[in-house]
Amino acid sequence: MFERHKQKIRSAYACRAKIMAASLTQQSERSGGIFTYHATKQPCVHTHILLDKKVSLPQMMARLKKQSILLDPIDKHYLSFFPKEKIVKLNVSNVKEEDIERGIEQMVEELKRVL
Repeated sequence: MFERHKQKIRSAYACRAKIMAASLTQQSERSGGIFTYHATKQPCVHTHILLDKKVSLPQMMARLKKQSILLDPIDKHYLSFFPKEKIVKLNVSNVKEEDIERGIEQMVEELKRVL
């Protein structure tokens, strides 16, 4: 029973990861440099994007939260004295497949608004 469940979860995560990677690649190419995404050979449900330095991260995150899109800044993973980059972590492990592309599109729209 565990083995069947493990395979089901693995398959679902792989599908979500591929959708997210494809959508981020497509949106990155269209975004005009607002954010950078580096695709990997093996997409996974956790990834990150590098934002343009002019983006107001707190403002963007607050606006997206109102739309039920939660992003996690990477600031807390830096040492206090270390220079920080504007990196946002993305995770689609609990996101329905049909909502991934729409969520990424909304994120990009908010990025454009807060520039």
